[in-house]
Amino acid sequence: MADRWLGLLALAIGILILFVWIPLDVDTGIFEKARRSVVLGDAFAPAVAAALVAVGGCLLLLESRTRLSRSVGRSTEQSASPSPGLAPDSSPGPTASLTLDNCSYLLATLFVIAISLLVMRYAGPVSVSLFGDDGASYRLLRDTAPWKYVGFVAGGVMLVAALISRVERRVRFRFLMIGLIAVLILIAVYDLPFDDLLLPPNGDV
Repeated sequence: MADRWLGLLALAIGILILFVWIPLDVDTGIFEKARRSVVLGDAFAPAVAAALVAVGGCLLLLESRTRLSRSVGRSTEQSASPSPGLAPDSSPGPTASLTLDNCSYLLATLFVIAISLLVMRYAGPVSVSLFGDDGASYRLLRDTAPWKYVGFVAGGVMLVAALISRVERRVRFRFLMIGLIAVLILIAVYDLPFDDLLLPPNGDV
């Protein structure tokens, strides 16, 4: 029940931000044309955030509905075929508690994220120093292909593949392919259509 209310709240907040707050409070739209080029408007970031909140709410609602239907089906099966001679189970259900395994899993996940972000930050400058022209500076090349994609692709693929491997508890080549496809989609959505948008971490280099 709590997940259902949380999902409804998230969905309502996302819709409210998208269709009420952004049109009334933000002056520019999601995309704007300036000097024959398409640039991001002030509404882009809050619109993406609101859409993610709304999608998260929908996922919570679907998960809550699926869990409820499974619980009803399980209860129906148990009531339809009771086990003779056995008393109904009155033991309390499992309780959530923070264990040492939880903490170690969280720390290991944070370590994977930190290493991936370091790779994303320094892969570009290192590649320029190794394979670029003599005296080349990554800061001057951070918006030119292929240098601007090196860190984002290397760190992004590593992050996605490593997190999937941790969840699956195994390493597969297809996890790398999934990470590569996800990174390429992000490049196609956020980099190719815009001339003034820098992929991370190029804006901070």
